[in-house]
Amino acid sequence: MKKNILEEKGRADMGKPIVVFGSFAVDLISRTDGAGVFQDKGVRNVVITMGAMGAYADDGEKRELLPCMKAEAIDTTGAGDVFHGGFLFAHNQGRSLKECARFASAVSYINCTSLGGR
Repeated sequence: MKKNILEEKGRADMGKPIVVFGSFAVDLISRTDGAGVFQDKGVRNVVITMGAMGAYADDGEKRELLPCMKAEAIDTTGAGDVFHGGFLFAHNQGRSLKECARFASAVSYINCTSLGGR
């Protein structure tokens, strides 16, 4: 039986990963609980994307609601995927969670300004 990656702590350094996932969590308690599920398994940094509402970041010490860039969207196809890729790119550059989310929001914004996913 295949194990859940969060159950296999020995296979990766669980202190460093960023978990970025979509959520329809509307209130702060839901977002905090969602982040806590991963942090209880050893993941330090959790970011929950919330579409037009922005993102919620929790590094175990600081919790922030991070606004997204507002755009008159022509097509949102791929916006979340682009956000995730942009976030991880910025993270690999050594940026803070807030800077990662700002960069990811910018590239996702660009994605939404024309037809078709990028």
